[in-house]
Amino acid sequence: MISENERLDILLRSLLSERPEYSRIKIPATIKEKRDLLRALMNVRTPAPVADDIMKLQDEELALQREEKGVVTLDSIPASPLDPRLRLWQGDITRLQVDAIVNAANSQMLGCFVPLHKCIDNAIHSAAGMELRHECDRIMHEQGHDEPTGKAKITPGYNLPAKWVIHTVGPIVYGPYPTEEDCRLLADCYRNCLALADEHGLSSTPSGNISATIPTVRSVRWSSMCSRTRTIHSTKNSYTMNNYEEKLALARQRIAEADAIVIGAGAGLSAAAGLDYSGPAFKKEFADYIKKYGFPDLYTSSFHDFPTEEERWARWARHIDYIRFRPGAMPLYKELYDLVKDKNYFVITTNVDAQFRKAGFNPEKIFEVQGDYGQMQCAVGCHPKLYSDKETVEQILAHSENLTVPKEYVPVCPVCGGNMDVHVRKNQY
Repeated sequence: MISENERLDILLRSLLSERPEYSRIKIPATIKEKRDLLRALMNVRTPAPVADDIMKLQDEELALQREEKGVVTLDSIPASPLDPRLRLWQGDITRLQVDAIVNAANSQMLGCFVPLHKCIDNAIHSAAGMELRHECDRIMHEQGHDEPTGKAKITPGYNLPAKWVIHTVGPIVYGPYPTEEDCRLLADCYRNCLALADEHGLSSTPSGNISATIPTVRSVRWSSMCSRTRTIHSTKNSYTMNNYEEKLALARQRIAEADAIVIGAGAGLSAAAGLDYSGPAFKKEFADYIKKYGFPDLYTSSFHDFPTEEERWARWARHIDYIRFRPGAMPLYKELYDLVKDKNYFVITTNVDAQFRKAGFNPEKIFEVQGDYGQMQCAVGCHPKLYSDKETVEQILAHSENLTVPKEYVPVCPVCGGNMDVHVRKNQY
């Protein structure tokens, strides 16, 4: 019987040997670091068979981690006093020992490719193991097209305590409120998940053993906005349109009375404003990349390990142009500026699209934590200077062909002669 340290070393050496660009990655010393690296490598690994001996070691490792987290059985969750068929539980869904759990999947159905991402899709695929992505890939190849929003597929749970995983693609809202179509599609998610559960005989009651991953607050809020959906009541978070409007009115009042305002903004604000990272506009703009690499969204594509700088910068140039240079100031950002422009304000944002500056916010009052797509820097941080990448992006776009660009258009560091990178937060700088 080998130790966990030895097992992790064998698994890591196997996965690292699959890609030549991983040759520089050193196996870390601690169990925690080794587990993180294993999960990250599993997250980015494309669907493919795994050798039986490696699969056996993976299953042993995931079984150990499952035991350490602890398994939660259905009997240990109290039934709802409102309906004994329903049980409400908050926690890590990968601990539930039930007939099936529900995964909030993307349309490619292959799981999240972002290393160590905190989304439920990543958590489920990481705990289930590499077989889950391979099985999802088999299903999607048979289907021959992306999974439509509102539909559902079922797979084994593999190393999860749950016997099955039901994968469904939920609607993405591109504005402040869900549309009637969004509400219909969300209802379809629930209906199709329950229909699959019934079809496979997963429970004597339709939802008794199904643990939905769609957050309660979102369900409650959506149900109050969608006329065809029964309102869900929660003792902790109960929303109606009336008290929602009351909260907005109170927010306006507080803003008017405030001496100073700090605005904190993340990706959700730009998504609500209309920047499309995974919807129809993204799929049209990046159709060739989606066809070749299967990218489910723009965010995931930025983590892909391209074999050459020519290919990497060809993708980044299109990404930067699509998000940073092409869009003007979005109406939502302009409305926000009009709301606070006469106040003493300060903005802290993780967004790299410069929408605050485009909308009129004073650059001296903006802290862009993650950087700015409009600038580039030395990839190893040999010096702190930032450089505008607008001309570089234009040159690359003008000369890109077949998802690559001639080497002479790839930027190099003017100090050390090494690679350049987009100005986004890195591990060490």
